[in-house]
Amino acid sequence: MKVSIIIIVVKDRGWLDEAIRSALNQDYNDYEIILASDGNPGMKKYANKYGLKFSLSNGNRLSINFNKAAKIAKGEFLKPLADDDLLTPNCLKDSIMNIQDNALLYANAINFLGKSEKIYKPPMKENFEKLLKKRSSYIHGGTILFRTDVFLKCGGWDGELKSCEEYDFYLNLLSKGYKFTYLDKVVYKYRIHNRQKSHIANSPERIKDKNYIYNKYS
Repeated sequence: MKVSIIIIVVKDRGWLDEAIRSALNQDYNDYEIILASDGNPGMKKYANKYGLKFSLSNGNRLSINFNKAAKIAKGEFLKPLADDDLLTPNCLKDSIMNIQDNALLYANAINFLGKSEKIYKPPMKENFEKLLKKRSSYIHGGTILFRTDVFLKCGGWDGELKSCEEYDFYLNLLSKGYKFTYLDKVVYKYRIHNRQKSHIANSPERIKDKNYIYNKYS
């Protein structure tokens, strides 16, 4: 079963080579890598360097960038990877072996800052009502693997959003009756730094996006 790894990037913040190498260093052979650039054609040099597919969006937002790359994906499954993060070598193999008939799989991650590492495990089983009530998710977005046909059938990530794309996607799938499964293994390494969206959790833009999502589903 083929997996399409989509690496989301705007510009190289110093970690892109490392992210790409982690995708190339998998214990699973049937996959492709798509470098999805949000409005920066200069990123094609990295795709050429490693022999990757390249997708260029109009520089509008992450959700539109990912959706465009998904439309050229040849894999039965999609695996997002941020340019500042890493896949563990077992990521694809363990995810594929455990997703079974479910639409989406989520797992554990290592949050790291320099040499300091901490394992993150989701503390609860997700369902639609709990997610909507909390207006956030305990699912670690970096760990997810999901079916390409389901993603496209459900419209992909909401192009109106500038943040909270994965949270909205979970609600979209659950509201349509799709099932999730949890894998109790580490499959992703999440880099902690001061240039990530999680540091602006209470920004007016993020609050606006969460209200938009809540009104859409409530």
